[in-house]
Amino acid sequence: LYFKNRKIQRRLVSIPQKDCSKMKINLLFLLSTVACISVDPRYKALYNPDLLEGDIMTLKGLKERAAIKDPNSLWPNNILIYAIDKALASYKAQIRGVMDNISEQTDNCIIFKERTNEKEYVNIIHDEGCYSYIGKIGGVQELSLEYGCHDNGTIVH
Repeated sequence: LYFKNRKIQRRLVSIPQKDCSKMKINLLFLLSTVACISVDPRYKALYNPDLLEGDIMTLKGLKERAAIKDPNSLWPNNILIYAIDKALASYKAQIRGVMDNISEQTDNCIIFKERTNEKEYVNIIHDEGCYSYIGKIGGVQELSLEYGCHDNGTIVH
């Protein structure tokens, strides 16, 4: 098996019959090894047809647009309300540190506030892949950080 143009390809190899008996154990080992290899979660999302560019959730009709101009897609007063799922409790300080860094780098033009009882917020969850919406979509919107997506660069993105 090998990758070509982001698709798994198979290459058939002809093995002479006399060598097959010697290869059974090696082939079994190879197949069991391949079955145990997991795909990096940052790349799983690349193959999800519901995600734009592998990590962007979109609302119907927005896939073809280059930017969002709707003022309703902006967080009021530049305050982004968030909640971090309990499944990510061990990463909460790191996620919060990245948010603090964003606030500092933007001279507090973007402020992150942990949810108390707000109805519109970003719910940071552990799901398959790393993805989120762009801007505010209203209500509860998911931002997923699967295990393997917890480096600062991925969280910032």
